[in-house]
Amino acid sequence: MAYLDQAALAADANFQLKIKVGIATAAVQIAGEDKASLSDAVYTKRQALATSVLLESPRWVERFAWAVASNAAVTSGSSDSDIQFTINAQWNDLAGVTGLD
Repeated sequence: MAYLDQAALAADANFQLKIKVGIATAAVQIAGEDKASLSDAVYTKRQALATSVLLESPRWVERFAWAVASNAAVTSGSSDSDIQFTINAQWNDLAGVTGLD
């Protein structure tokens, strides 16, 4: 997918509605996750993003829309599960998790 197509997708209102549901779904799941084998830093950053998304989802919709649209495999015809998978895969990046955490 060309960059202009990806930009149009990120700005599409229907795509952003899918993103809004997807980030809320991820945030609820992450808010309830067990720390398990996550480091303190990773767990804290994931939880902070989950809380922020749940309290201020409009602030995050556009950011996640651009992140998800940057995956050239995602199109306007992508399934909800493909969009959710991409959101979940990018969660740590948007939470600020690095290889040093």
